Amino acid sequence: MSGNAERVLREAVHELAGDPHQSPDFVAGVISRGRRVRRRRRAGATAAMLVAIAAIAAPYVWLRPETEPPPTAVAAAPEESEAPELTTDALPPIPDPSPVPPVRKDWQNGPLVLPGGWIALAVSAPIVPGSWVYDRTAGRYVSLGKDYQQVLPAPRGSLVAVQRNAGSSEIGLLDLSTREVRWTSAVGAILSPQWSRDGSQLLVTIFDKQPGGARFGILDPANGSFRQFPVSNRQHCTDICRFSWLPNGREVALPQFGIPSDPGPDPKAKRPQFQMEIFAADDGAPIRVVPVPGSVSGTTSWSPDGRYLAVQAANSPQLVDVGTGRSVGRLPSADVTWVRDDRLLYLDFDDDAIPAAVLIDLKGVEIQRLPLPRDFVKAKVLVVPN
Repeated sequence: MSGNAERVLREAVHELAGDPHQSPDFVAGVISRGRRVRRRRRAGATAAMLVAIAAIAAPYVWLRPETEPPPTAVAAAPEESEAPELTTDALPPIPDPSPVPPVRKDWQNGPLVLPGGWIALAVSAPIVPGSWVYDRTAGRYVSLGKDYQQVLPAPRGSLVAVQRNAGSSEIGLLDLSTREVRWTSAVGAILSPQWSRDGSQLLVTIFDKQPGGARFGILDPANGSFRQFPVSNRQHCTDICRFSWLPNGREVALPQFGIPSDPGPDPKAKRPQFQMEIFAADDGAPIRVVPVPGSVSGTTSWSPDGRYLAVQAANSPQLVDVGTGRSVGRLPSADVTWVRDDRLLYLDFDDDAIPAAVLIDLKGVEIQRLPLPRDFVKAKVLVVPN
């Protein structure tokens, strides 16, 4: 008999010895009880061995590519939470385009491609004689001469919004295909024309001499209508007092200074604060107020998804979460164009450096830089998708 078997038998004998009701067949009982003890011990050893094997093999099973789809599970409803801080992890990994070629000296003979894959649609600069607009049909830039101080081509089609003098009481729609202009006038100064993203409507800011006479107008080229909507004078405009489109194309916004309706006992809370008042584009009705810590340069300051807004705060350009009004980071410039949800384009004219078009991410990190001709210093450049 082996040592293990002898030990099992001994334990069985002791166990039977303590039982006051022993079976008459003592030896048979001992043998039977010994077999049961051995089976229990073997089963326990086998189970322990399987647990150890599973612990070793489990990581390799989980990390192995699945050959079959996992079973469908019912996910719990997500809990509501505040707007998350700025992160690029949730954005789709879209690769950046290849670096664009250097700008040619005869850039007027073809589309001027900028970082991010967009092109310059119009160029107006003090040094460049007149204004240049890209003619999509001809595939080159055409000069509009010095007849217009304000030139703003539509994102699509052949129409160009023009003004002989910035801030005049009339604005025209010039058709590049015919060079004909259709003029529209208003009572007051027409400022800051801005096309909707689809190019179907033109938004303008209008001021007249009447107190609180700020209003916005929407010009529809399709039917020639020009609707004007007055704005309540309970709030005060910021230093950049102009209306801008929201990405949805159904609302417009105006940067203002506002005092909270319930400031509380804190004296600081009674100070005027930056905010954006949102209006309906179809009837001018006020919709809501969005807190933002700065002024907005225009329509291109809004991200395509409407989540972020580039503003000029008191100390520096900031990127703001529209949902919370909180600043989520600094930018090198507040005058930006969003080329996609996670990329912004701006013109760098700092100091005496060579002017450049710069592509950055949401954290202000430079992705691409394209040097521009010296003639582009302090230029107004409108960009659109290529």
